[in-house]
Amino acid sequence: GNNFLRWVKLLYTNPKANVLTNNIVSNPITLERSTRQGCPLSPMLFILAIEPLAMTIRMRTDIFGVQLGDQEHRLALYADDLIVFMTRLSISIPKLIQQMEVFGQFSGYNINDSKSSILFLNKDERLNPIMQTPFINAKEGFVYLGVKITPNIDA
Repeated sequence: GNNFLRWVKLLYTNPKANVLTNNIVSNPITLERSTRQGCPLSPMLFILAIEPLAMTIRMRTDIFGVQLGDQEHRLALYADDLIVFMTRLSISIPKLIQQMEVFGQFSGYNINDSKSSILFLNKDERLNPIMQTPFINAKEGFVYLGVKITPNIDA
């Protein structure tokens, strides 16, 4: 509640840091964005900040997930790694990109396109994507949290 917010504000109002290089400590540097690297609170604050995006993706009726049994799966989120599962791509991809842009406008968090991949499971789409996206077309697969994700479901 309010106590939590007060503590976070206390920790992150006018934060400063020093750089240690060759045992020489720099003058204080004002940190203007983000959280301190290595701060144990940083991952938790990020989770609180990114959850509205995850909730919105889950609730949108125009972003279609993958149906497994009676459950529709749209995304998995671990720290700042997000993986999205979609079908009806000609509708879902533009809506996802639009939602991420809206989220970026109000949060300041933007997806790094050069680190973002799209993997089409359908071979024809993989070789000839149905649309251009800002993401890397990972035709052979990609690594997510240390696990190789490939288009070959049997792999």
